[in-house]
Amino acid sequence: MKIWKSEDYQDLEDLRGALGWDYWLEEGPLEEVRLIIDRVGREGDAALFDLTAKHDGVDLREPGLRVTEKELRASRERVESDFVDALRVAARTITAFHRRQVWESQFWDSEEGARVGQMYR
Repeated sequence: MKIWKSEDYQDLEDLRGALGWDYWLEEGPLEEVRLIIDRVGREGDAALFDLTAKHDGVDLREPGLRVTEKELRASRERVESDFVDALRVAARTITAFHRRQVWESQFWDSEEGARVGQMYR
């Protein structure tokens, strides 16, 4: 993983380019995201169903959003146990991260030895 540490403006511009931020910092996409968030806030799942059909070409109205226990069992049987273990580790790590989330910089090592955290400036 590349770590960017710089106060130099040109380095930050290089980072922006590497991450493809130019497109997302334009007003058009940001306004579209604002409209989507507003609509989902007002309409809830109905908006999610409609927007998923529009943007992803998938109609989730019939199957719904809830995954049945039968579907979960069938899915587990189709993947390696290491993959399921990795999902469990990810869920624990994400949960631990957000439980510790505060509005100040903090860093710690996860159970698996990953250095995680956040920096506020």
